[in-house]
Amino acid sequence: MTKQKFLFLLIFAAIVVQPVMIKASAPLKPGIDYPAEIEDPQCIGINKEPYHVTLMPYANLQEALVANRRASSFARNLNGMWKFNWVPSPEQRPVDFYKTDYDVSSWKEIPVPSNWEVQGYGTPFYRNLGYTIKKDFPRVMSEPDPKYTAYKERNPVGSYRRDFELPADWAGRRVFITFDGVDCAFFIWVNGEKVGYSTNSRNAAEFDLTKYVKPGKNVLAVEVYQYSSGTWLEDQDMWRLHGIFRNVTLWSAPQTHIRDFFVKTDLDKQYKDAQVEIQAKVKNYGDKPGKAQLFTATLYDRNGKEIAKSTAQGKALSPKEEEQLTIQFPVSNPQKWTAETPNLYTLVLSGSEGEIISSKVGFRKIEIKGRIFTVNGVPIKLKGVNRHEHWSDVGHAITEEQMIRDLQVIKQGNCNHVRTSHYSDDPRWYELCDEWGIWLVAEANCECHGYDRRFDEEPLMKEGLRI
Repeated sequence: MTKQKFLFLLIFAAIVVQPVMIKASAPLKPGIDYPAEIEDPQCIGINKEPYHVTLMPYANLQEALVANRRASSFARNLNGMWKFNWVPSPEQRPVDFYKTDYDVSSWKEIPVPSNWEVQGYGTPFYRNLGYTIKKDFPRVMSEPDPKYTAYKERNPVGSYRRDFELPADWAGRRVFITFDGVDCAFFIWVNGEKVGYSTNSRNAAEFDLTKYVKPGKNVLAVEVYQYSSGTWLEDQDMWRLHGIFRNVTLWSAPQTHIRDFFVKTDLDKQYKDAQVEIQAKVKNYGDKPGKAQLFTATLYDRNGKEIAKSTAQGKALSPKEEEQLTIQFPVSNPQKWTAETPNLYTLVLSGSEGEIISSKVGFRKIEIKGRIFTVNGVPIKLKGVNRHEHWSDVGHAITEEQMIRDLQVIKQGNCNHVRTSHYSDDPRWYELCDEWGIWLVAEANCECHGYDRRFDEEPLMKEGLRI
């Protein structure tokens, strides 16, 4: 990365999080109506849960050892055919479609996950350097040159509707919904009530639906905008495709929930024995005080044999209170993880009130000695590839089978490394790379090609914002 580009990213980040002076642009054509949130760079979400590690509660130890999140008894897959309506500009959208008495029976259906351009809606773009809308940060509704497709397709909106059943045995638990990827920004309603809003198309958006859902049938509505203020940070050189393109999952957890955790493994100087440290954040989501719990971390090998364990005592949490716990234990001479020997263990983290979560864990120590990259003391040469989440027949809605085919091709090319160019990938991809033995460089969802040369010579601020 050049010094100029790095400086630009720092400057751009400051713009996003701080108030700015904006020059007025040309007024929109009469009749164009759209929500203010999509042009607010300081609004990256409303009512979203804080980001956390990819996790899932399981009903029992057997489920936790398999660690298939989407097969958990406490998960419901909301993929499938959804009712769908597409319009080229926001003023044409069905504003009241989220209401439970709004009739969508005549609407067509679209598969979720998918990109709507692949399904025949709107115009797919390929762009390397530059935006497909008028450069007018942070606005996305300004009138571009008539040669732009965005002149007529000013900001396409996809309206999605489906029903879902709330399992009876989830009564008394917290209910969450996770969208693994929606391009580019969206609003969500449940049973006619507005739940929240999200930008950032390549990271999971999660909402607590507990107060919105009811036993039996529920109505879920999602309104997706092709462009938002997040668009200025998502100028990746690739096909620009939109819609709900990754998994949608409904899941539940206890009122006092292990909402986040971090597992760190370290090897001794001989790269033989290991130390494991788990930092877990436990939150009482309920309106009543929780019970003090004993939390246990147990490590299992690939055959389900217990290898090591330890505990930490939690406190009785007040409503909405959160605490962080640390659990540590030694492991004698574990099998090591390398690209050639991708040995994985399963860590199970459980609370005495019944919650069980798990994660695959590997043991390896990375060091840079002079100019040499070493793993477990052995020099390693990285031979890697760039990978976009894109297949010609599905666009960005990559299936697990297609991910595995990508891994086969990478291995056949005698490569051991992949770069997630240029954004966060589907959560399953990281798990598969661990399983297959692939080193991975994870990039953030930040690519500003269309603006990144503007700041080489010109000052950022002069008479307001100069972009």
